[in-house]
Amino acid sequence: MEDGMPGELPAWAQELVPITHDDAAKVLGVNKWQLYELLREHPHYETRGRKRLFYPEHIKALREATAVDMRDREAAAMGRRAWKQAKASERLVETQRRDRERVSERVQKVNELARCNTLAMEPYDRGWLVKGCVGKVRVRKRFPDPGGQEAAALYIRDLVEATRH
Repeated sequence: MEDGMPGELPAWAQELVPITHDDAAKVLGVNKWQLYELLREHPHYETRGRKRLFYPEHIKALREATAVDMRDREAAAMGRRAWKQAKASERLVETQRRDRERVSERVQKVNELARCNTLAMEPYDRGWLVKGCVGKVRVRKRFPDPGGQEAAALYIRDLVEATRH
């Protein structure tokens, strides 16, 4: 034999020797279970009894299929990421809206309580402002955040209670 030692295949036949499932997984850079999953969608192989054999054309077809799958997965992941970000910003906007509603409800209650004395509580740039009149006395007091709203409400309540007695 001129191509090699006895028992070896000629050089032209080396490329035609199929590889097994485990070897195909190594060549494709995946584990054997991932290859099973890939073969469900892209059945590029030949069977010999119960064995699956892979020729170079099968490996090439599987490589192309995984490249397309990876692009699809990346696009889907980007879509999921964008969807999650949109949902997070929707939740943030909804939370801020609910917080504003709660604050305005509290402000209305306090203002109703103080109406007989013409007191009002309103937000200003760094906290809450209580202004108005209690009897003949003008009131204008600022309560900085955090906790300014509760302190202002307590202040108004105490003023109203003091004028009732």
